[in-house]
Amino acid sequence: MRLDSLDFIDLSEKRIQFNSFNKVTQLYRNYGAINLNFIELTGNIIIQSKTIIRVNNSAKLKDVILVAPRIEIDDGVIGNFQAIATKNISLGKNCSLFYPSALILAEEYTDIVNATKQEKISQITIASNSEVKGLVCYLCDKTPNLYKPQILVEENAVIKGELYCEQNLELKGKVEGMVYTKGFIANQFGSIYQNHIYNAKIIIDDLPKQFSGLQFENFPQSIVKWLY
Repeated sequence: MRLDSLDFIDLSEKRIQFNSFNKVTQLYRNYGAINLNFIELTGNIIIQSKTIIRVNNSAKLKDVILVAPRIEIDDGVIGNFQAIATKNISLGKNCSLFYPSALILAEEYTDIVNATKQEKISQITIASNSEVKGLVCYLCDKTPNLYKPQILVEENAVIKGELYCEQNLELKGKVEGMVYTKGFIANQFGSIYQNHIYNAKIIIDDLPKQFSGLQFENFPQSIVKWLY
């Protein structure tokens, strides 16, 4: 996306910002941390940080895109948006992200090597009693096997849509839809079990026919959402 095709905006607490998809994309960029508190953003808007974006449960986000190395979503957040990160995404407890939301972590191999040395890994975590309607995706096909999950879905968390993981997935909750992963992992009773699922459910028949997600080869195209 060219910078001259963007409309740069300023954000502050208690601001209401709406932008139609028929207009130029609005961008708010900050090299430091961005805290979204008591703010309402709707439409063709991108929020970008060079460090971290924190979404408070007082924020109302609809159809916006968040881009940062780390994205933290507090307990109780309700909305629909796309979060794109390179290091970590955490979704708190009791959250509801409506369709077509997306949590996408695209990790670089250099970050993985450094993280391995520090015994830290990049990860998407979805806490208990939260629901994501849309896509949860971890991308990086060169990750060494750390015997730790790159996507962790806690107990009583629900994903209605698609879960795509190019490395390890630890699924304790429920997926109503499809799961693609390189391998399952379960940390239980002080041991690590590969290609095991513990107290989780995958129910493909519960995925609505109107759902439109990842476009694999030979998959029919469909409309995700009519824009405004």
